[in-house]
Amino acid sequence: MPAVPHDWGPAPHTCRRQISRIKNTKGVSRGPAGSIHPHKLATHFLKAAMASGQVDFYSWAPVKHFTERKDGQGWDVEVINRGTIKAKQVIVCTNAHTRHLFPGQAIDKQ
Repeated sequence: MPAVPHDWGPAPHTCRRQISRIKNTKGVSRGPAGSIHPHKLATHFLKAAMASGQVDFYSWAPVKHFTERKDGQGWDVEVINRGTIKAKQVIVCTNAHTRHLFPGQAIDKQ
C-alpha cells in the first residue's frame, strides 16, 4: 500500500478502498483529527454570554415556533406554556425533535 499523507487532503486513488474499507469508494479525505466535548463547549458559551450582561437565557422553554417581526427589529418566539418572548436575536441550538420549527426546509424531511 502506498504511503498515506498525514495532512488534510484526498487520499491517493490507489489506497482509497483500503482506507475506507468500502469496495466502490470514490474519494477519501484523511488527516489529523481532534474532538470537543459538546457539553463543555456549550457551557463555556453560556457562561461567556451570561457574563456579558447582554443576554437573557431561558431554560426549559420548548419553542412552538418563531417568526421575524415585520419591522425587521427582532423575533417573536412562542414558547409552550410561557407565552411569547421578544428577542433582538435568536440562536437555535437543537438536537432532535425540532422539524416543526423548519417547515419546508431539508430538516423537515425524514
